[in-house]
Amino acid sequence: MKVASLVASIVCALVVGWVGASKWNLGFAETAQAMQCRPTSPQHLEADKKVLFWGNSLAFDHGWTLDGYQTVNCARQGLTAERAQEATSKLPKTDFAAIILVFGTVELVQGIEETAPFEAAIFRISQQLMQDHPNATILALGIPTGSNGGWDYPGSTQPERLNAALESLSNVQFVDTTQVLSQIDFGRVSYDGIHLFPASYLAIEREIETVLGSD
Repeated sequence: MKVASLVASIVCALVVGWVGASKWNLGFAETAQAMQCRPTSPQHLEADKKVLFWGNSLAFDHGWTLDGYQTVNCARQGLTAERAQEATSKLPKTDFAAIILVFGTVELVQGIEETAPFEAAIFRISQQLMQDHPNATILALGIPTGSNGGWDYPGSTQPERLNAALESLSNVQFVDTTQVLSQIDFGRVSYDGIHLFPASYLAIEREIETVLGSD
């Protein structure tokens, strides 16, 4: 009797877990079809002056300001590269001067040990973007590392390995955020070991402007 009860409990837990995961995935698929961006109608912005941000909360949490450009933020909190791969083709079909990729910290926080899925996903994302936006300059922001930020990536996957994958992307310019943020005093870089203070965002914005200005 106890065995039967235990089996029933396990089956029930599996069913509930599967239903919950299905609902989450369905919600993602629906969002992918009706892409949530800020502003909501980027096609109405001035042509050739738009920069798209695509990635996780490091991109989502900030209202990016780039001199001479209008920014379109389609990032989402908690977005991994694998999830983003599914939705990249749903990004706005409008002309972008540049596209900024911000991926990797969610994978580290989740403790994903195998880097191959990230490497494959980020490669496919870059290929999709080059296909959909052949005239856009694509930048990949590196994952901040180093002691001055007190970065808190609890997973065993080393951020350097994910940075190596980002840096190896063909026709994508790698922005070394570790170097950019090394100029900021300790305590003004990150407030929780993952997310950034305004001073950090400002430094990254200026670096992006420099890279785009040199094209």
